[in-house]
Amino acid sequence: MTRLDEVGLVARRLGDARLAALSVSAGASLLRQSGRHGDALTRDGRALALVDPRPDVHDHAAVAAVADVMVNLAADNLGLGRFGASERLLNRADRVLAPHDETVGEEWVTGRPRVRLFWVRAERALYTGDPATALIEARRALALVRRFGAAAPPRHRIKTELIVAAAVSASGDTDPAIRTARRLRAEAAAGDLIPLEWAALSLLAGIGDDDAYVRTDMDDRYRLLYARGMPFVTVTNDR
Repeated sequence: MTRLDEVGLVARRLGDARLAALSVSAGASLLRQSGRHGDALTRDGRALALVDPRPDVHDHAAVAAVADVMVNLAADNLGLGRFGASERLLNRADRVLAPHDETVGEEWVTGRPRVRLFWVRAERALYTGDPATALIEARRALALVRRFGAAAPPRHRIKTELIVAAAVSASGDTDPAIRTARRLRAEAAAGDLIPLEWAALSLLAGIGDDDAYVRTDMDDRYRLLYARGMPFVTVTNDR
């Protein structure tokens, strides 16, 4: 995260609050992906303090920055089991994005945080034992990603399909979920998207894939991510 901190420092010197907030929030995402939700919450709180919570609706970059931070905070609270706070933050992000509704020609700059909003809503539904709602929200995200086509990076499409697979599995239909996760694991590996490959392997392990190499490969990718600086929870930083 050192380079992200440097970007944030330069952004603050230049008076670019949006870039400063996004650099802080990007660092928080690494912590969140590593299971350190409390640390991520602190960092995302700093990001929110850097942006105007009521951005000009015509400034799409500002709208995206505010919505992103709110979605991130919702994900942090979800990881901490604070479901009510998570829902309130998602609703706030939804209101920020409302003038850029996906039904009226939304651009990817604001479409991306909306996709992420659907992700967290789906994950919240999974956390609270509502796989039907999770599947609805995950499919909304997938429909939006597909509508943007090449404008949406492959990693967004892969993660979205992984969330759909998780919701399908939670609904009791594990075989198609396993097939999808295996395909996505291969696609992530081909694109050197190691965090997503690890996520796909973790999903496969969680839903009972009988491939003998799943857990071995998952541990291998974990070690690789750790070696590359992913700040996983340890006895010294456990939050």
